[in-house]
Amino acid sequence: MKKLFTKILASFAFSIVYSSYAMASTIITAPLDSRPISTKYLSNLTALSGDSLIIAAENNLDYFASDNSVNRFADSEKVQADLLHLAKSNNNTDTTFIINTSSALTGGLVGSRCGDNYTNIEDGLGNLFNITSRYSNPTYYVHLVMPRNLPESRGNKIWPDDTNVKGLGYYYLQHNPNCEQTQIINERYSNVSPSQALMEWGYVEGKKTELGLDALSPWEKEYLEYFTQNYCSSEIYAKYTEKYVQPFKSTAEIFRNLVRWQKMGTVDEIIIGNDDSQLPSSVSYLYSNTDSSNWIQLEDGSPIKYSFARTYLKGSADSIYYYIDKAYGYGEKDLSLKGNSQKVNFLFGLDEIPQMIYARDLAKRQKLSADINVVNYINSETVESYDVLNPSQLLGNSLNYLNASKNKTQQKTDMYVFNYEGNVEEKTQSAINAMTQSLKSGKNVGLIELYTYDIINAGNNNLFKRLMQNSPNDEEISITQLSAFSAWNTNANAIGLGLAHAQVYSIAKESNASEKAFVEGQIRILGQHILEDGVYFGQVRNQLTREKYNPLKHTQANNKKSLNDALSANLLMEKFRETEYSVNGNNYAVDECSLVEYGFPWDRLFDCYIDVKATVSKN
Repeated sequence: MKKLFTKILASFAFSIVYSSYAMASTIITAPLDSRPISTKYLSNLTALSGDSLIIAAENNLDYFASDNSVNRFADSEKVQADLLHLAKSNNNTDTTFIINTSSALTGGLVGSRCGDNYTNIEDGLGNLFNITSRYSNPTYYVHLVMPRNLPESRGNKIWPDDTNVKGLGYYYLQHNPNCEQTQIINERYSNVSPSQALMEWGYVEGKKTELGLDALSPWEKEYLEYFTQNYCSSEIYAKYTEKYVQPFKSTAEIFRNLVRWQKMGTVDEIIIGNDDSQLPSSVSYLYSNTDSSNWIQLEDGSPIKYSFARTYLKGSADSIYYYIDKAYGYGEKDLSLKGNSQKVNFLFGLDEIPQMIYARDLAKRQKLSADINVVNYINSETVESYDVLNPSQLLGNSLNYLNASKNKTQQKTDMYVFNYEGNVEEKTQSAINAMTQSLKSGKNVGLIELYTYDIINAGNNNLFKRLMQNSPNDEEISITQLSAFSAWNTNANAIGLGLAHAQVYSIAKESNASEKAFVEGQIRILGQHILEDGVYFGQVRNQLTREKYNPLKHTQANNKKSLNDALSANLLMEKFRETEYSVNGNNYAVDECSLVEYGFPWDRLFDCYIDVKATVSKN
């Protein structure tokens, strides 16, 4: 295996991470994009179970910072060439490919939202089919990214000018002149930005496609007529409206090709990731602040997020739903939506999906799934702004997808899902008590935190703070005693990343040959999630934003120092050094633990890169 790696490394400039575990499998990926969540963090997860990760060459991937002059799309043709060489060199049954269509076909995650990147899809699909059909021994997962409905302005001009567009709110006020929020609606939503205008058009057009013209309110009909005549039929604007729709339309067409490959046996599984799904700001406001909101259709108690993304997913005769029914019969779609299919599965998030795919693949190869019991601390079942489903639905879908083997790990995992809403203080102590009892009873204990940005920006992540305060030698559970922790970005991200880590941890703990490497790998992943998800997202990012800190204006050394000082990472490292880890009856002490790499990989405050390393020894 090492000779094979040496041969690849000498021939091609690939990013490569590998471990010394016995019986390791090789995982090869065209990632979502070049961010750590898609690359380095996935490599940490595969290493936890002893597998090797090979990533398409970093210089062929995308990069998007706040400085437009240095931004670039991924070179998908070169990514395809990387995959071809890797498939030829690793054409064996202990290889798994995780191909994300964003980098493999459309220039990366940002690129997948830009219509111009779908003009030459046929050649890219031909190259991918050549790989999967010629080199058939590996397992192939293809993750099809359904773009978000918020127009992408990075590297992609969405409108010919900056002039505001007459909005849906204008027509709403024509029919509701005595509305209690007239002034705000007039000021904010009578004229809207081009970005919001495209989303409003997608909302009304999508509703018309699904329900028919007669289902629209009078103001929606008037708005749609105005937008169609003035923009969709305009010589100047039509190309921009068409470009906005193109990614969604082309994604459904890509899926039709993937279905054919899957039925031929060249692709093992198709995974459809539904990216950020948002309402236009006007619809969200009108629903929450006006009495006459019965024109806004609901689904599971939340407004339906009509859009072109939804139309080409489920609302038209050219949709992905339609192609599933046509190819596999009506029963398969129900399995797919629940995460129970062996052919096509929906996962309702995005950044977490490659790690979910890996956790599922590991369960299939090891013929062992984690025995996870979810303990809910959820008061609300609403669908948050960037999510497609509510938390319970997201949990059910993700657990079904990970449950790829009937055989279960011997040690059970209690996964606590804590939503920062309602009486947080009362819930916090209850959760601490329950988690402590789970740990004392010999179970693995994980934690997924859910919150809105208002809550987290106010620093109200009280459960996390309590766990950070507790020492591993206290009566109550400490943060370093968790088997998994996640609180990243959206609810879907947090749930998927937390469950994927919990599954890989549980399987690897019972099947790994190197206990020492397993413990060191676990500290690396847990430390990264604690510092980024809990400390950075829960406090530091908001603090740096208030200070108007801009990574682009500082050297890499200054950025690292500022981030290190703000994280106060030494406090966590000391807790790790106080924690003893038990694997198969053997106890391991942490000799050294430190933050070895950190910074802002895309020179922005949205996310950071954290790398924790530890050395342990057997007691």
